[in-house]
Amino acid sequence: MIPAKRKVSYDLFEGLMKKGRVHHSEHFSFRLFTEASAVPARFSVVVAKKIDPKAKSAVWRNTVKRRFYTLLRPLLLRSRPGTIGVFFVKKTAEAATRAQLSAEIEEVLNKAGAMVNVKNSLSNQNKLS
Repeated sequence: MIPAKRKVSYDLFEGLMKKGRVHHSEHFSFRLFTEASAVPARFSVVVAKKIDPKAKSAVWRNTVKRRFYTLLRPLLLRSRPGTIGVFFVKKTAEAATRAQLSAEIEEVLNKAGAMVNVKNSLSNQNKLS
């Protein structure tokens, strides 16, 4: 799980839905909005009831959310400040392995520009020293 301070609030969610860019993947859609501020990145996961008959169960939806939050937690430190993102889970995510989801999440975040490039920032620090 990720801390509540790092999740998207209702007010931010509304702005994200109006202004955010959408990036698609096999197992989820990712909507991203970047603020020009130094606030830490925030992410949330949405599992709609309509994606699967099993999704009517809150237990199933929360299990899927926990899988995503567990995979997102190590990426929080590498995410750009001011990034606000929401993952909309697709029906196919249930059958995906942990490794598949992890790779897809990282790939989509990199394509969206939500991640700080660790290699470049380290090499730039070395050049400045």
